[in-house]
Amino acid sequence: MATLRAGNSRSDLWSEAPAADRYSYAYGGLLETLDHLFVTKKLAKQVEEVRYVHFDNDYYQRDETSSPTGVSDHGPPVVRIAIPKGGLG
Repeated sequence: MATLRAGNSRSDLWSEAPAADRYSYAYGGLLETLDHLFVTKKLAKQVEEVRYVHFDNDYYQRDETSSPTGVSDHGPPVVRIAIPKGGLG
């Protein structure tokens, strides 16, 4: 992650998500972030909201004894970006 964050050409939107929701994977009671969104510094100025959708980790109880299919074990990051009328230019 340090390599990806190095320099000043891109922003990791992880820190823009609400602190209590900054995880995308839960295993054995531990919450981790495996999924990140990187955008250019210019696009980062247009970001209105960053969230991790925890549809599996928080709401779905996987039955490990049955079929392994179902909801993903990762909570994907979702970003809402404001696009000005004239575009980003």
